[in-house]
Amino acid sequence: SVVAVTWRPPQQPLPFMLSLLLPLLHGSDQPVLRGPASCTARPLPQLCNDGKCHPDNENCPPVTTDSTCGEVPHSGRDGRVLTWGLSFRTDSAQECCDRCKSHPKKCNSWTFCGLPVCWGLDTGHNHTYGECWLRRLSGDVQAIDTFRQRGKYTEQWLSQHRKARPGCKRNELWACSPTHVPWTSGALGGLPFDPTERYVTGGGWGKVVVKTEAEHLASTSRGAAAARRGRHRQSR
Repeated sequence: SVVAVTWRPPQQPLPFMLSLLLPLLHGSDQPVLRGPASCTARPLPQLCNDGKCHPDNENCPPVTTDSTCGEVPHSGRDGRVLTWGLSFRTDSAQECCDRCKSHPKKCNSWTFCGLPVCWGLDTGHNHTYGECWLRRLSGDVQAIDTFRQRGKYTEQWLSQHRKARPGCKRNELWACSPTHVPWTSGALGGLPFDPTERYVTGGGWGKVVVKTEAEHLASTSRGAAAARRGRHRQSR
């Protein structure tokens, strides 16, 4: 069964980078830009299944930019990279969007990390609060293929990628993938965010798949039906 529990610090020492971030979750005055999203002022609830836990960030962070930014929470955009987010940082999602608007190379897409850590499969990097990736999209900025990731992670994703970062097997803070894409992104000229539009992200490195929730449920049902037919044939 799946239960929601409150995260509590593990007994073993945290990795150095995470130990620096932990005070931010407990109201420290340590300055880090304007600080991660206020919804991380308290530890996020954890969604656990058989002792395997993932931060539940479904409602964190919310939309924090004006309507001209086309923000879609829990998403990351594609496109030609104009700024390298690991070194190009802003104080907020709004500032990231504003930097896109003023960029000389016709930026129309921005992606921002508003959490203490934005978990990723590229384990050579540790993506942290303030990263601002500016990009140039071609074609329809609303098209589904403009999203690298969007919405909720599938069960396949959460299970398959628990080994991506070593601390996850001990449920260390931010070492496991959250339940939803940790980034927030927008496309200038995009439609306002519609919370009734639900998407899921699955797959793996180099083969990330973004689908509508309806498409995912339909494909999951077809896969389950095919598996049942296979078992039936084997039993005869």
